[in-house]
Amino acid sequence: MEISSRTPEGDDNRCVICGKPVVIEPSQPPGDAPCPHCGCLLWFGANSSLLGGSGKISAEQLVEAKSMAARTGIRVDEALVALGYVTADDIGQVQASEHGYEWVDIEDLQIPIQVIELVPASVARENTVIPLALESEALIIAIHDPMTNEVLEKLRFILDRDIHLVQAAPRIIHAAIEKHYLDRGEPDSCWSIWVE
Repeated sequence: MEISSRTPEGDDNRCVICGKPVVIEPSQPPGDAPCPHCGCLLWFGANSSLLGGSGKISAEQLVEAKSMAARTGIRVDEALVALGYVTADDIGQVQASEHGYEWVDIEDLQIPIQVIELVPASVARENTVIPLALESEALIIAIHDPMTNEVLEKLRFILDRDIHLVQAAPRIIHAAIEKHYLDRGEPDSCWSIWVE
């Protein structure tokens, strides 16, 4: 992704993708302005849209969401969802694409118990992650937030193995955690304390 050379100007707000504070307004003539933190293009031309040109969000809808976010103290992506312009899954798919992760639907996935046992329940719950499969020696783990680099490093340290991340909807990850760890209880909670 190419970062624009111009400096964004405007009112304080937060990037739809990374959630970090940015100061950006639509340019005149219409164009684009990248988030200075993640490089996501936040503004598009008069006939374009946000979210990778998917046509899901117009510039007017984004302005409304920014206004709502400023009034209520929520992130712009949360405002877009609250206003009904996009779903949380839409936002997640854009985040996954922006950060080079595969977006996966794990709702009906049956995860082998041997894979589940590789990640303690407390670690899965605390970090909103779930192991999905083993490929060679790498453990495939679904995350909900691609901006959590510390989670990846933590998992690599705790599990002492290669990790391959994919992204899934947080509500689906929570449901999978409850489904797959339900009968296991929390015997590993002291393990989580030991690691920290």
